[in-house]
Amino acid sequence: MLHSTGGDLVRGQQGNYALGFQAKGLRYTFLGANAFGHDGSAGSESFADPVSGIAFGYTRRRFGFGWSYPEHDRLAAAVHRAAS
Repeated sequence: MLHSTGGDLVRGQQGNYALGFQAKGLRYTFLGANAFGHDGSAGSESFADPVSGIAFGYTRRRFGFGWSYPEHDRLAAAVHRAAS
């Protein structure tokens, strides 16, 4: 369900998008190809996988100034393990 790829004009990084949402199945390999979501400024992250039924939402307690948050990968993987 990947719609487009290209540079994110705000973050300056390469992104994968599916009709306005980010294609999360490419970032989190345990998700299906139709998984979608979006991260936001300050370190929030969300996604849903219609095939597995897993949904994830995370908001940081403190503002983060970077665009890379390693805890997202660990938390998302833990949610997947718990739900599987």
